[in-house]
Amino acid sequence: MVAQLLHLPLSPFDHVPPCSHAKSLFYFALKDNVAFSEAFSVLEQGLAKTFDDLPWLRGKVHHLSKDALGYRPGQLEIRYPQCSDHDASSPLQELKCKKLDSCFSYADIKESGFPVDLFTDDELHTGPSWADVDNGAPVFEVQANFVPGGCLLCISMCHAVADGAGIVGILKLWGAYCSQIGAEGPAPNGLHTKTLLPEKSADRTVLESIWKKERTQHLIDEMDPAAWEIVGLEGVGPRASTGSLQAASSVPAVPRKPGEVQKSSIFYTSPEQFEALQKSCAEEQGSHEISRNDALCGLIWRSVIRARAAVLSDQVLAAHAESQIVMTVDGREEYSHSLPKDYLGNLVVGTLPTLTVSQLVAPETTVGSVAQIIRDRAKAISHTNLMDSFTLLHDEVRDYGIISLPFTSIEGWSMLISSVLGMKVDEVSFGDAIFKDQGHVGAYRPLMDGFNSMFRIGVVLPRMKHGGVEFIISLFDDEMDVLLQDEEFARFASQL
Repeated sequence: MVAQLLHLPLSPFDHVPPCSHAKSLFYFALKDNVAFSEAFSVLEQGLAKTFDDLPWLRGKVHHLSKDALGYRPGQLEIRYPQCSDHDASSPLQELKCKKLDSCFSYADIKESGFPVDLFTDDELHTGPSWADVDNGAPVFEVQANFVPGGCLLCISMCHAVADGAGIVGILKLWGAYCSQIGAEGPAPNGLHTKTLLPEKSADRTVLESIWKKERTQHLIDEMDPAAWEIVGLEGVGPRASTGSLQAASSVPAVPRKPGEVQKSSIFYTSPEQFEALQKSCAEEQGSHEISRNDALCGLIWRSVIRARAAVLSDQVLAAHAESQIVMTVDGREEYSHSLPKDYLGNLVVGTLPTLTVSQLVAPETTVGSVAQIIRDRAKAISHTNLMDSFTLLHDEVRDYGIISLPFTSIEGWSMLISSVLGMKVDEVSFGDAIFKDQGHVGAYRPLMDGFNSMFRIGVVLPRMKHGGVEFIISLFDDEMDVLLQDEEFARFASQL
């Protein structure tokens, strides 16, 4: 008998990120003498309970049916089977187990700084990078990869369903159930214990409910143009900017050899360096607004473009060549104090700081001045603008297919900087029955192979417990060689 499918329309903000599968790797240390099968069993039992709370995780993302109430082109929904208790004798199709063919133990990987290139993406999770919503894209898939002493948990999440903060919220719930199972063992006869899901965190209507209470009464012409830009509607609004990432990207850069791919390196900024970087930027600009994240992203942007420009050798930069950074930002804090802090949907928005390449690489340009530009654009992420953005998405956009945060290319001068500095991975715990360190995450790494074939990218990783920060930069070999010789960059960061 075919299970009845339930339909869950996605919210307007769920249509802002690209329709891709976001793949995240979380490292966990296993206790001594814990068998892989034992660890996998606890993970599976905990995930089954998570699915009971969030049955839509077992669904697929489709285009909304044309005959559905309120249909508009490009709108997405989740179709998922009606909730039923998981049969413990049947394996979860969404969770795979793999013993990695590797000579490295968890201790070896940790000693090496959890490098991003130790395994290929396909070894850690098999599946496409882009979500096929025409035929149904899986919402959530996991591969538990095991090495001696550790579990490398790779989560593939359809980005239209949840952003990074949402993924961590799901992981926290899963971990809480695993902690419960490890401490008490499975509930008798598969009975579900009391839900651990925070109230309204999974409610796809909560953004609209808040908007109805807190929205502005701005007319379209009264809205800040940034309200269009931050949700990927630049070029759509009546006062939209005529500049575009596409125009900036059309400026030729160094031709790459066929088959040549970018490589990712991890860099580390100590707590002292992080503080010194922010302090120098703030003092130079006479501003207390510049955050540590602004300063670090400014350093990355300037240093990467300077390295890329240096390999041009005898070529001359066009005076008008522009570089934009697409900076993705979690808008939860500014959206509303009424929003559950563990809201599991999307509230990712973007800003587009822009400078000419010649300005960015000029000796007289400082990291502080670049950080100030980033801060000035970040001011667009305000409660007022987010309310107006929701108005635009809810009332004005007739085709959700036109929503698109701009993304960069390999060839142009722009880049994507994804900062998850504030992502609360330290709040995840899978318990101490089978895991060391109370089941806390040893490290978080995004899978980079897909990014490196398509984008110029930098990723600022979650802040470490002691206050230091790791970040990832992807470049071609000759560009990376130049970056590693950059004295300004080396003052604040070192390669792991």
